[in-house]
Amino acid sequence: MDNKFTTIKKRCNYISETYEVSKSVFYKKIEMSSGSFRGKAINTPLNSNAIEKIIANYPQINVHWLITGEGNILTQPGLNKDDKQIIYSSSFTNNTSFVEEETNEKTYTSAEKKNRIKELEQENKHLKEMIALKDDMIGILKNATGKANSK
Repeated sequence: MDNKFTTIKKRCNYISETYEVSKSVFYKKIEMSSGSFRGKAINTPLNSNAIEKIIANYPQINVHWLITGEGNILTQPGLNKDDKQIIYSSSFTNNTSFVEEETNEKTYTSAEKKNRIKELEQENKHLKEMIALKDDMIGILKNATGKANSK
């Protein structure tokens, strides 16, 4: 395989594409933010903790390829797409929150929705009160500075 992915972070993005997992889920699995994989940051080294997480979550990835870009992406190059999908699926069996985030299929009960609405309404009320206080303080400060300037 040609080394068309010149940085380790570009190879990480390729792993997420190969295993049909969203980049955000992949970044969470390796405990990194998406900002580390954009702009100038994509050309910086990947930390050893992230490499450990990749190896732990994707044991079929060829470590030599990951680090150098040389060789095949997989330790067993003969894997087909279905094999990759099985490996991908099994890598998520212990952490369903990633699957929920990936598919956005988390459902909430009616009570949970009502509770969240109440929380948001209370927060909205509090924020409106804070804005009113801020406006009052601005008015007081304007009056105070106006009187000070007129003396």
